[in-house]
Amino acid sequence: MSKLSHVNIVKIFDAKEIAGSNNDVSIYMVTEYCNQGDLEQLIFKKRGSLSEHEILNYFLQIVEGYQYLHQNGVMHRDLKPQNLLLHDGVIKIADFGMSKIKPEGLAYEENTRKVGTPFYNSLQVLRSEGYTNKCDVWALGVTLYFMLYGEVPWKIMAGLTKFNLDKIVEQVVSEGLLFPDEIDSNKRALFDLNPKVLPLLQQTRVSQETKNLLKMLLVLDEEARIDWEELFQICDSIKNKIDVGINTINENTNKRYLKRIHQSQNSQQIDLDDSKVNFIQKEQQNILEVIKELDIQQIIS
Repeated sequence: MSKLSHVNIVKIFDAKEIAGSNNDVSIYMVTEYCNQGDLEQLIFKKRGSLSEHEILNYFLQIVEGYQYLHQNGVMHRDLKPQNLLLHDGVIKIADFGMSKIKPEGLAYEENTRKVGTPFYNSLQVLRSEGYTNKCDVWALGVTLYFMLYGEVPWKIMAGLTKFNLDKIVEQVVSEGLLFPDEIDSNKRALFDLNPKVLPLLQQTRVSQETKNLLKMLLVLDEEARIDWEELFQICDSIKNKIDVGINTINENTNKRYLKRIHQSQNSQQIDLDDSKVNFIQKEQQNILEVIKELDIQQIIS
C-alpha cells in the first residue's frame, strides 16, 4: 500500500503490525497529514450550504482516487465519509485497514467476509453473501446520498436497528429509493418514516440527473449494479461538461468585463486603470457567483 501515489489517495509512509497480549494483532500506519478533517465533518458543518455542483466536484475526486486504486487491484471495502479526508480542499481516500489487493494477472475473487461499516455495506456484505469490488460502488452511492442530504437513505426509516438493517435496505431500494424532496402522502403510507430525521432532509433539492446516478449506484442485485468501468466513463462525461461550463463562464465574464470597460470609457465615469484593478479584485468572486447560477441539469445531462 505504501507504493500507492495519487493526489486523491492518502500517502502511507509506513505500517507495522504489533501483537497484543491476547494474540491479537494491531496495524499502525504512518500517513500524510490532512488539515481539514474528514468529509462527514464538512457535510455536517456546511449542511444545506454546499451546492450540488460543489458536491459533484468532491464526488468526482473520490472516483478519480478509486480509479487509481482499481488500476492497482485494490478493493477498499470501507468507503464512507469518515474515511475520505480533506487537505486544502482536495479529497483523499484513507483507511485501508479493510482493503484487499487483487493478485496480479487474476480477476477479483468473490468475497464473503463481512467487513466495513453496516450503513454503507451492500446487501451482499450485510448477509455475508458473495461480493466483488462492486461493494465499493454501493458504498460510493450511499456516500453521495449522504453528501447531498446529510444522512444515509436508511435513516429515513423509523424503527431502524442493526438487526433489521438488511431488511430495511432491501425494502427501501426494492420499493424505490427514497428522495426526501419527493416524499408525498403516498410514499408516507408505504413506509414507516422517521418523524425526527425526515423534515431536516426535505429541505434539500437535488436534480433528477443526480438522482438517476444514485439509482445506478444503489442497485440491490450486484450483477445488475453499474461496474467501475461504466462509472468511470460517466464521470468523465460529467467532468467534461463541468469543464465546458466553467470555460463558458470565464469567456462570458471576460465579455462582460470588456463591455463594462467600453461603457466606462464612453461615459468617462471611471478611469480605465481603476477598472482593471477593480476587475482583478472581483473576478474570482464573479466566477463563483456565476457557477452557482449554472443549471446543474445542463451540466450532467
